[in-house]
Amino acid sequence: MALITLEHLKSYLKLSVTTASVDDALLQRLIIAAQGIIEQYVNRALTPVQQTRYYRQSFVNAQLLMLDQDLLQLDSLVNGNGVTVPTPATNVILEPRNFPPYRLIRMKFSYSVWIFTIDGEVAVTGWWGYPASPTISLSGGGGSGGVGFVNVINGAVSSIDVMNQGSGYATAPAVAFNAGPGTGAAATASVSGGAITGFTITAGGSGYFQTEYDLIQACTRLASWLYRQKDTQADIDRPMLTGAGVTIMPSAMPKDITQLLTPYKKVLR
Repeated sequence: MALITLEHLKSYLKLSVTTASVDDALLQRLIIAAQGIIEQYVNRALTPVQQTRYYRQSFVNAQLLMLDQDLLQLDSLVNGNGVTVPTPATNVILEPRNFPPYRLIRMKFSYSVWIFTIDGEVAVTGWWGYPASPTISLSGGGGSGGVGFVNVINGAVSSIDVMNQGSGYATAPAVAFNAGPGTGAAATASVSGGAITGFTITAGGSGYFQTEYDLIQACTRLASWLYRQKDTQADIDRPMLTGAGVTIMPSAMPKDITQLLTPYKKVLR
């Protein structure tokens, strides 16, 4: 799951969104590269993934389990003695309290403490990463190329923007929300003249997140900057002295991008 779509980037670069370009494959690679650079800069994974992570006793301080990655949604929890913690939502507290990503799990004294057998580990299963908008897949209808961007308000899907209308749709394609944090959302697509004209939300669901717009802008800006680098005369990775005696310094990430990303940097301890 990328921070932005190909359509986002092409629109920003003022390229045709509805027409395939010889540079589409390059632009897709640059989106992936831009997100990788951003993740390295902010020291955190920005794409939510569902997995189990394991923690030894060294990650525990009294009732607190310190997590090494951002936790978005806790699905199940197994104590260090192999015993499953029933209904984690009522027996542990996720911190910070008000909004993910969570970095600590506090075991309630009213339930138990962290218990470890020899070589025991706590197993934490859930969705890990940084809050990101859900994505959709379109199937059927006889066409292709339709793309939508999902908007979320207060944990529920509020609307879907048409990023690419696609073509060749004889009937409305089915809309499916891809796996991720959140459940229960549903939507239908509208078609006219073989193209997708809009989406209607039939159920908003709950537990969804919205990608921070600063991160969307930073990824769009960085991918476009990388794309325009291809038109430079040379790869400048060291200071160069021109014939006119002018020193050209190496390229660096544009300052406006680093300003957007600085608030999201995770401090490593």
